[in-house]
Amino acid sequence: MPIVAKQKVIVLDGHCEIDAAEELEQWLVSHPKGQVNAKKLVSAHTAVLQVLIYHRPAFSVWPEAGHWQWLRQAMTNGREA
Repeated sequence: MPIVAKQKVIVLDGHCEIDAAEELEQWLVSHPKGQVNAKKLVSAHTAVLQVLIYHRPAFSVWPEAGHWQWLRQAMTNGREA
C-alpha cells in the first residue's frame, strides 16, 4: 500500500501513483501539522510531488534514495531540513 495515514504521520511507501495525490492532499489539509515519512518511497507521480511542494509538510524521514535531493531542496528552499 503506497500510502498509510496515521494520526500524526502519513507514510509514503514504494510507488505512489496519481490516485495517491488526492488522499495525500486530503490528509495534509486535515492534518496541517502532520509529518511525512517517505523513507521507502521509490517513485511518485508528478501530482503527488506537486501536493508535497504546495503544502511543504515537515518530513519525519526523507526518502532513502539519493535522487530525491532535488525534492528536499524544493521543499526547504535550500534551507537545511
